[in-house]
Amino acid sequence: MYKNFYLLVSLLFLCQFALQSSAQDVNLSSKKINEKFKNFSCPEKVYIHTDRDFYIAGENMFFKSYISGFTSDEKQIQSNIIYLVLRDEKSNIETLITYLKNGSSSGHIYLPDTLKTGKYELVAFTNFMRNFDESCYFKKNFLIVNRFDKTLPTLQFNDTLNIEQSANLVTNKKTNVGALEIILIKDSFKTRENIKIGLKLKTEGKTAAIANLSVTVKEANFLFDNNFDIVNLLNENKNSVIDIKKKKTNDTIIDFYPLERNGIYLRGKIKDKTNQQIKNECLVLSSPDSIANFQYTFSDAVGNFQFLVNNYYLGKEVYIKPLHNQISNPDRSISIEDKFTLKESLNPAFKVLPKYFYNYITYSQQIVYIQKSYPDSNAVNNREWTFDKIIIPRAYFSPYLNYNTKDYIQLNDFNDIVTNIIMRTKLEKVKNTNELFVFDPNAKEYRTTPAIIFVDGVPIDNADKILSFSSDDVDKIALCLNSRILGNLELNGLVSINTKKNKLSSIVFNSPVIKYKLDRIADNSVFKPTNYSTTKIPKYAPDFRQLLYWNPNVSINNNETANVDFFASDCVSDYVVEVKGILTDGTPICAYAKIKVYR
Repeated sequence: MYKNFYLLVSLLFLCQFALQSSAQDVNLSSKKINEKFKNFSCPEKVYIHTDRDFYIAGENMFFKSYISGFTSDEKQIQSNIIYLVLRDEKSNIETLITYLKNGSSSGHIYLPDTLKTGKYELVAFTNFMRNFDESCYFKKNFLIVNRFDKTLPTLQFNDTLNIEQSANLVTNKKTNVGALEIILIKDSFKTRENIKIGLKLKTEGKTAAIANLSVTVKEANFLFDNNFDIVNLLNENKNSVIDIKKKKTNDTIIDFYPLERNGIYLRGKIKDKTNQQIKNECLVLSSPDSIANFQYTFSDAVGNFQFLVNNYYLGKEVYIKPLHNQISNPDRSISIEDKFTLKESLNPAFKVLPKYFYNYITYSQQIVYIQKSYPDSNAVNNREWTFDKIIIPRAYFSPYLNYNTKDYIQLNDFNDIVTNIIMRTKLEKVKNTNELFVFDPNAKEYRTTPAIIFVDGVPIDNADKILSFSSDDVDKIALCLNSRILGNLELNGLVSINTKKNKLSSIVFNSPVIKYKLDRIADNSVFKPTNYSTTKIPKYAPDFRQLLYWNPNVSINNNETANVDFFASDCVSDYVVEVKGILTDGTPICAYAKIKVYR
């Protein structure tokens, strides 16, 4: 068993090394992935801490993502990208990508007012986890109720259920799991009173430990279950050890999903109408811009291809097409894999609700209806995700010549522009297709391979697409005569054309080509609680927040105490203080407490 396990893992990471050492030559086939990995547990785990467990449509769901990796060569290895799906029993409602820093990330999902009352689920996973069965994904059920739904016909209630049967509420004042302790000076507070809570970290034998925590203080309801905690989940495979053999392979088909540590992998397939694979096809990915840009890869023996996407492209529309496509290929097609497609259906954790919870739902609907009338309530501070450094994948850096059409007389078409403006280029017909050739300054003759033509940053098929361009259409032209060697790819000169009227959108490409909107990294948004010490709020102004506090970015050093403070609302109720997080070595910790707000 162990021999087979290490053989399998060694093969997996042997392929992983090949991917990292030659990112432009990444190719995949996934038909038998689950068959190969189905008997093994995933060494990587994801946990999502949400601010609450029950929502009214129109509210925000705040979250923090945590991940536990695995050990290899005495180094901790883990993915840096997590995929989140909020779905109902029929389809995906929202999808997000979060980028981890130091093993965690945070953000929020807005729950549209139009969401129907029903059972929902938040699913989270990494690209690497897709090698295994979906049972290893993080999944958490939620109840979301439309605030205008007064009859709640989609929910089932049973008056025989009581609170002990339906959930495991925090009944004691404090519950600590691990090295974290919640310090309460008192456990009862008046409405709108300033509440101060201490968080103490004390770990044995880990003097340099630092806790990365998220803290929520929410109204208690029967859906809260402190058995569904970060410690139980992340400790499952905490000590998984992987033996990485860093050797190259001649196998051109890599049939697993790699770890995403340095970027997002975009995967697709190119085939003909008979579903026959098209192998060794050079495909390029680029985005409309004033700068000619692209990445490239080659399709493998079964037509699969994969890009390690430069962060520059995230959130942008990209074109994916073969680099060399002089003639029309209407029988070919390109498809892109949707990572957010889930095979397993939603399995609601709570099929029947206790009868008394009906009153809590209607009460919450009224509260949200009132709160929505005051824009500053439950406010979100959006912090757009930005990378420290983005290197644009330029097609060239220093052109041989730059031309601006306004410096020349008016010309009627691109043939006139080539003849009268662009030096050392010529248009020629090759098999009934117009191609542009550039002069080779070293060989002192025109190249025999056509130049690559970029229009508004994107490579096009051939010069036929731009023959009608006049001086009114073209703004600037950059000419590169020298060859560019990029790995296994050689560009025999290129011409980059910037147009005045977005002419790229009017170009009809030879098949196949696909336009695809890449997801961007989700905002690192934070919750902004009401602060009575700095904001003058009239006593008659309602403040019925059921979420008193959410902070995903609390850090504590070992043997130290961190303090959080916030204000109670006008909502008289019991509240749960829930703190979850991880230590610097990946150890999960959590703690709970219960407080009361009275009038």
